[in-house]
Amino acid sequence: KKQGLVLVILARLAQILPYNMLNYAFGLTSVSLRDYTFGSAVGMVPGIFMFVFIGSTATDVASVIAGRAQLDDYTLYIAGFGILAVAVAGILIARTARVALREHIAE
Repeated sequence: KKQGLVLVILARLAQILPYNMLNYAFGLTSVSLRDYTFGSAVGMVPGIFMFVFIGSTATDVASVIAGRAQLDDYTLYIAGFGILAVAVAGILIARTARVALREHIAE
């Protein structure tokens, strides 16, 4: 209940479990509706952007693989930035989760 918002955001960012399983699990816990709603909104946004980007570039990647087109510098920069952002987010999420877990164990 104390770390409900952080837990919801991390669970949504991880995207390991399907959303319907998480919805059911959070319904069984004492996470407040406010923390669940806000945490879900914040935690789902990066995944939405990722899936939209993948979907919008899928035809470009298929064309490059087939040899019909070449990637321009802009696309390479965007892809590099995306990979870097995912790596940084993963590190930050892992550190935040580690700190929250240590605080919870210490209590």
